Amino acid sequence: MAVHLATNADYLQRTTALLPTAGSRTWMAWVRQVVVPVGPANYNTPMASLNNTPATYTQFGGVFLNTDGNDLALSVPAGTDDDFGPPQTANTWSHFAWTTSGTTQTLFVNGTSVATFALDLSGLTTVTDVLGGDSLSGGNIDLAYCRQWTAALTQAQIRIEMASTVAVLTTGLYMDCPLVSDLLDDSGAGHDWTQIGSGSFVAGPSLVPNAAATTATVITLPFSVTQKITPSTSLNPHVWFTYTAVAGDVVIGTWAFTSLASPNKPSVKIWYGTATALNELDDIVDIGDTVTNVPYSVPITPSTQYFFEVINAGLDVAATADMTFSAVAQPTQTITRGDVMVNDETFGFPVVALQSSSGAVKRHKVFSAGESADIQPDGLVLADAVDFNLDPVGLQIWDADFTLVNTIAYPVSFHDEVRHIYTSPLGGWFVAAKGADTTHSTVVKVNMDGSFGPTTWTISHPATTQFNLGMAVNSDESILYYAVTGAANVSVQRWDLVNDVALADLVAGVANYNVMQDILVLSDDTIVVAYKKITAVRDSYVLQYSTAGAVLNTFHVGSSTMAVNRMCRALDDPASFWVWIYPQDAGGHIDGTNRYLNVVIADGSFASDFTVAQYERGVYAAAASATPTARFGPSFSCPMWIHTSVGVTPSTPQNYLIRRERIFPHLSQEQFWQFFSMLQLDLETGVGLSEGQGSDPQVMLQWSDDGGHTWSNEHWVSAGRQGQYTARAIWRMLGRSRDRVWKIAMSDPVKWAVLSAYTQVQKGTS
Repeated sequence: MAVHLATNADYLQRTTALLPTAGSRTWMAWVRQVVVPVGPANYNTPMASLNNTPATYTQFGGVFLNTDGNDLALSVPAGTDDDFGPPQTANTWSHFAWTTSGTTQTLFVNGTSVATFALDLSGLTTVTDVLGGDSLSGGNIDLAYCRQWTAALTQAQIRIEMASTVAVLTTGLYMDCPLVSDLLDDSGAGHDWTQIGSGSFVAGPSLVPNAAATTATVITLPFSVTQKITPSTSLNPHVWFTYTAVAGDVVIGTWAFTSLASPNKPSVKIWYGTATALNELDDIVDIGDTVTNVPYSVPITPSTQYFFEVINAGLDVAATADMTFSAVAQPTQTITRGDVMVNDETFGFPVVALQSSSGAVKRHKVFSAGESADIQPDGLVLADAVDFNLDPVGLQIWDADFTLVNTIAYPVSFHDEVRHIYTSPLGGWFVAAKGADTTHSTVVKVNMDGSFGPTTWTISHPATTQFNLGMAVNSDESILYYAVTGAANVSVQRWDLVNDVALADLVAGVANYNVMQDILVLSDDTIVVAYKKITAVRDSYVLQYSTAGAVLNTFHVGSSTMAVNRMCRALDDPASFWVWIYPQDAGGHIDGTNRYLNVVIADGSFASDFTVAQYERGVYAAAASATPTARFGPSFSCPMWIHTSVGVTPSTPQNYLIRRERIFPHLSQEQFWQFFSMLQLDLETGVGLSEGQGSDPQVMLQWSDDGGHTWSNEHWVSAGRQGQYTARAIWRMLGRSRDRVWKIAMSDPVKWAVLSAYTQVQKGTS
């Protein structure tokens, strides 16, 4: 209910028990102007402290005064008129508040400050408090929930009060008149209103019970609710929900939406702390109130209370809006061998894992937020790390459970950002960074223990204004690279790290596949290079080259609207590899989705082909939809690799040691049968540890007779216990093959020095 004042002769006043004019104070009330009066002859003053002398009321203390059309105005001493807006809409409930702190006056509309100014109220000496106007008003006004305090409330406190039918803040409460059935002060102070003229009671505003953090709806996740926002609060309404994160939670995905055709566009702000001491999470996801009708996600910490503020950013303030708020939490999940890893570039976010068969999104612990990373066979990852401002932090080594092992400062030779990290087949990583000028780049070796060196290489390349290094490493640790110049037909170049000189280009620029986009070396030392056509047909292709630069295969991986982002080795390398592509239009604008392909070398088919929504800095980047299915996803331009370790869970501590693996060249003689009676490794023996793993170091042998597509069972032999310097690592009776490939692996924590291998083989007759 609310009091209705029909004519200009109807208003409420007090000439005694007045709100003090000295010190701090606050007035507020819900107001509905049934018919907006046309100024300047007609106006309404919902709240006013007026001087009784002179009787012309030229001395206003602070008034919401409608004097010209439908503007919200303030009349200050001497009768001046300052417009503050926003415009008031006929027959719509709005909440007005007026605070005084010393000589500072602030006006609030619907819980938002619209004006702050200096005004001294000491000139009010013989005072009448007026609510609803006076004899010159236009009348036809409704009023409800009028309250006064002898304190200046904050904006947050005003938002709390405007959502409640009873006063929430009792300290300094001077008067609480709901005006729903009488004019009496419910605070007990006896500061009642007096009726001038006549009045009646009509339907009042429908207050939203969760319109403030202190009255936020407590939820558990997953959660979804559709809440009607009535016209009484349709001007920038705020509704709140709260959730306390539980053990295992690492990220929350939220979404507020309504019909895409509706001008009411909801957005969500996320806060943490307490209802009276809120901290905004926009310092992590910097979206403000601008992203509407799309989901976004933020990292969270268990046992922390979070508040979700749903805001209507629409324009249609008169229409009722059905807005849905939805939230889900994703816990730390098990990362399995073969998952596609895509780190999020947003500081503090957990790493994203995509299931290799379906693309289902999983999260697992907070990970460094860089643009480059690569993984060792045992699961150790070296990643470039940046902070919230995307400023460099250093290089970080993470274990297979994504627990931080080491943070390494950049070497002094790095003049600019890290461009590429690539795992060496002999252990460790190569890291490339911008050099001191546009014609050079710096490459360093990062060893497994986090040390550098011993050599730093300066690789020269053509001068460019936008240099980028696509880098890969052969089994002999020579560097393959290209410089992105914007020009067509860029060659794959090589650099000999042993002699620190440029080698001849592996392949020249390919005219029909002009723009190079990424480069990858497979375990058999063949090279795959991604190209983007710039001819009329702008398809994306990957060409496979031999170590000598001959074209072995050509794979079509994207139509004219696709571009390759990254490539990486697959679990069954070299039988297949992964390509990450993204759709784009003719102008190069991406559509907010990422597509992942597991390309099979043998026939060019896709063992996996899935598309997932993109989340750039936590914000859903795909096209706005009233029903988006995704709530989590990877970013756009982050490192990509395939998880090589067995499934890990965060609750089970594990130790991850270095796995050394070597695949031999093919052994074939004109496709005749070959009979293998023995294989022996020439390696340093007798280096076992005194106890524990490594006391009897083991070497594993497997072989493939179909070009590396499938492998035999594992065959283990000892490399000699401590002091057994004459031990031999030897395998016998190894079967027959027309095309044999050997593979050895060692993972015990001892010194390994493998020099060569010998085999006894007899040629068959067919």
